[in-house]
Amino acid sequence: MELERLNELKKYELDKLPEDELNLLVQIAAELCGAEYAYISIVDEFTVWTKAAAFNRPMEINKREDDICHYTIMKPEPLVINDIGSNEEFKHLPVFQNDSSFKSYLGANLTTPNGHRIGTLCILSKKVKNFTSHQIQLLNGLAHQIVNNFELKKKNKQLEENNKILDKIANVDTLTGLMSRRAFFHAIENAKNEESKNSLFLLYFLDIDNFKKINDTYGHDMGDLVLEKIGEVLLKYENRSTFVARFGGEELCIFKISDQEFDYLGFGDSIRKEISEIIISLNATYFQTTVSIGVSKSQNEPDLKISELIKKSDIALYKAKTSGKNKIVENET
Repeated sequence: MELERLNELKKYELDKLPEDELNLLVQIAAELCGAEYAYISIVDEFTVWTKAAAFNRPMEINKREDDICHYTIMKPEPLVINDIGSNEEFKHLPVFQNDSSFKSYLGANLTTPNGHRIGTLCILSKKVKNFTSHQIQLLNGLAHQIVNNFELKKKNKQLEENNKILDKIANVDTLTGLMSRRAFFHAIENAKNEESKNSLFLLYFLDIDNFKKINDTYGHDMGDLVLEKIGEVLLKYENRSTFVARFGGEELCIFKISDQEFDYLGFGDSIRKEISEIIISLNATYFQTTVSIGVSKSQNEPDLKISELIKKSDIALYKAKTSGKNKIVENET
């Protein structure tokens, strides 16, 4: 049971930083009960620590066995101590020692939807109190709202994580780890708006040579492995000025932003050479593959159409494929 409780607590990922909305709730709790102090305690494996407090109640970390809230979570109903002085069970605890002025305590459990008690909302008063059933009921209600706050934050975090996963699915090719075609175009459009007119835009269109033959001869597992290995090479070049994507099938694209002095043909040829040196192996089969590359360039101009840049690179790629493969060809039109 305790292990399940601790696992439930971990799911909320609570930190020890104060939160304004929780401080307001504990302040309301103190006002409702006519008490000087109110606070939220979280009971973890070995300690009890303060998550929020009102009216300058210090944030504390105590050993579980030394803290009243440890005993509060032992039972589902609130712990009511109207007069500490006459209570032999708890008056020995540190909070009530050392000339403590506290005379009464009321603690309501923070109970999760699964029934685990992970902490308390409690008040301390310097007066002997006769807590009414209405006050106890209201404190329970506030404790429930605090757990709702924890639940909402947990669900929001889960939603953020799910959105990240969906975003990755939409924007990243799962096989190669490269940008998806959609994300690639989006990144280029942003670059058009952010880069200066003096920037040089380069579009490299890569096609894996004899890819159909690889699939037909060795099977699609080998074809997938080829794409993965080439993706690993291209990912090394990805940065703020270089976007790399799987365009479709065995076609890959690199979009690079540079200045006029950049050796763009040398850059593309170094990638071609690096890919040709990969040793690909699967089920005791070893071989090497190559790519053909077409490249086009353009100034960053307002009327620049990326589709035209891609078309020019595709034409250059066709020339590379039909003139021997494993080479880079520039579109000079």
